[in-house]
Amino acid sequence: MRILVRDRDPRVATLIQDALTAQGYAVDVRDDVLASADQRRHGLLILDAAGTVQRLRALGCRIPILFLAEPSVAAEEVRNLDGVGILPKPFDLDELRWEVALAVDPPGGD
Repeated sequence: MRILVRDRDPRVATLIQDALTAQGYAVDVRDDVLASADQRRHGLLILDAAGTVQRLRALGCRIPILFLAEPSVAAEEVRNLDGVGILPKPFDLDELRWEVALAVDPPGGD
């Protein structure tokens, strides 16, 4: 499975990339998710920008998304991200691995 990661902090993006690569995932780190997300290539997007999530959904992107929510993100904004997994920052790597596993193979999924 290939995962696309975008976090405004390159250290966080690299940490995620390293942790998920160690789990056997192929991970791309990109700043321009709108141009990089490929439904035939990526099985999961990990993003830290609610506006990008909303634009992707408006464009018809159906790739599962795990949203990395800053503490300052309003609860209302997070609730409006329908069908998106939420991982509040700061998070530990076990939480990240758990949320990725749920996003990739949800309970009751095919």
